[in-house]
Amino acid sequence: MKEYILRMQTEEKELNDRINKAVKALQNPPYGIDDMGLHLLSKQIDAMKVYSDVLHKRIEYEVGK
Repeated sequence: MKEYILRMQTEEKELNDRINKAVKALQNPPYGIDDMGLHLLSKQIDAMKVYSDVLHKRIEYEVGK
């Protein structure tokens, strides 16, 4: 497989790991986080999910060429 596809796959895995950690933090908020911090974390998770979805589609496209 091409090197850039492998790099995208690694990035996708790392990103999804970060998403999972952030979701867990949202479900069990760390000490001291306020409502604004939770709101911003939620928005960050949403953005990371969009990025992950696009990255996954790029990988599928490149593999299918």
